[in-house]
Amino acid sequence: MRTLTNIAIACIAIACIAITVSAVALPACAQRRPVQPESELLAERASTTIALRHLYSMAEVNQLRGDGDIEVRWMAIPDSWKAPTEGIFQEATMRSLSDLGMKIGADPASWQTEAL
Repeated sequence: MRTLTNIAIACIAIACIAITVSAVALPACAQRRPVQPESELLAERASTTIALRHLYSMAEVNQLRGDGDIEVRWMAIPDSWKAPTEGIFQEATMRSLSDLGMKIGADPASWQTEAL
């Protein structure tokens, strides 16, 4: 029997699809409106929560099938962290996140062991 431990999810991809309808007049209730930042934050948090719950379910199914035990641990980036540079996948930002992950990960008290 295999034993898998310390699975960490580093990235959760969120796909956004924009649909533009032309040549058809949409009713007022269906016309495009700007997305509020609060809505984006809520969608991102909901997506993360669902992904974590899915990961825990997959670990439980793996154990029930007898394929081994999986211990899921995860950490969150603190709200106080700010990106050193603007833009996505900037070297300085990625290095800052890596350093933060090493610092937080070294402290087992910071590990989360339950889904939100």
